[in-house]
Amino acid sequence: MQFIVWPIALILGAIIAFLTVTLFVQDFYNVRRFNEALYWLLAFFIRGTRENSAIVIRGGEIANPESPVARIGGPGYAIILEDSAAVFERFGRISRVLGPGYYQLEPYERVRGVVDLRPYVHKVQARGFTKDGIPMQGEVEIEFQLRQMSKVRPEQSSQRSQRFRAFYTYTWEGVLNAVHNTPVREGSLVSSREIIREEVSYWFQRVIESHSFRELIASHPEASPGKKRGLVSRDALRVLEAELFNLLRHRLRRWGYQINRLQINMLDVSEEIKGRVRSKYFALWRALRLEDLKAKEARAELSALQIKSEVRVNTEIQFIEALAYEIAGLRSKKLKVK
Repeated sequence: MQFIVWPIALILGAIIAFLTVTLFVQDFYNVRRFNEALYWLLAFFIRGTRENSAIVIRGGEIANPESPVARIGGPGYAIILEDSAAVFERFGRISRVLGPGYYQLEPYERVRGVVDLRPYVHKVQARGFTKDGIPMQGEVEIEFQLRQMSKVRPEQSSQRSQRFRAFYTYTWEGVLNAVHNTPVREGSLVSSREIIREEVSYWFQRVIESHSFRELIASHPEASPGKKRGLVSRDALRVLEAELFNLLRHRLRRWGYQINRLQINMLDVSEEIKGRVRSKYFALWRALRLEDLKAKEARAELSALQIKSEVRVNTEIQFIEALAYEIAGLRSKKLKVK
C-alpha cells in the first residue's frame, strides 16, 4: 500500500508546486490569464510546447503586449513583420537587433524596444527671431524614417525562415540608436514624432537667427503690395530649406533617423510688421513706377514728335510734287496756244 501512496503523494505535490509557481509567475509578471502563464512554464521546461508561445510585432508596436513572452521573455518565438524592427535584451543587456523574420527567443530574452520602418510625414509649427530681432513663424513639412540599410548584420543571416521578405530596409545602428537613445520625460519615453518636432523647432530658430530680415524679404518691391504673395522670396525659402536640411541630417542621426524630404510651406511675420514693410516698399514701388511712367511718357512724346515731323515732311513733299506737276501742265498749255 505504501508503494502506491508515496508516488501519488509525490505526483500531487509536484502538481501543487507547479500550480503554485504558475500563480506566482502570473502575479509577479502581471500576466492576464492563468493558462497563458501555464503555457509559458510548460514551454520553459518542455521544448516541444514552445510553438504556442510567440510574440507578434507589426506597425512599430507589439500586437500582443499582454502575452507572457512580451512581459517575461522567452522561451518562445518572435514574429516580426516587414514594417518593423526590434531590439531584444536578456538579463538587462542588449542581445540582438532583429528585422523582419521569424526568430527563436532564448529564455528570458524579451523585447527592449520596437521601431517602425515606414516613412512618416510630419508638419511642425516653428518660430524664430531674425538677426535684427524680427519675429517670424513658419510651417516645416518633413518626411523622415529610420536610417536605411548599408550592410547586413549576422543576426539577419541566422534567421531560420525565409518566408518573410523585408520590403523596408534599416541599419543595425539606426534601430539601436532609435531604441537606446530615446529620452525619458516625466517617467515615460518620448515618441519619435516629439523628438523630430523639438529638433526641427530648435534648428529652425537657429537658421532664422543667422539671417537678417532684409535678406529674407522679396527683392522686388512690386511683389510686396499683393495680398496673395508673401514677403519672403522663393529664393530665400530654398536657401533656408537647404540649411535646415543639412543641419537636421546630422543631428537626427544620433536618434537613428534620416530625412527624406524637407519643405518650408509657410514663412511669414506678424500683420503689424507686414503692414509696415508693405507701406515702406509700396512707397518705393510707387516711386519706381512713377519714374518708369515718366520715362515712358517722354519716350511717347518723342515718338509723337518724330511721327509728326515725318508726316509733315511727307505732306510737304507731296504738296511740292503736286505743285510742280500743275506748273508743268500750265507751261505745256501755253506752248500749244502759241
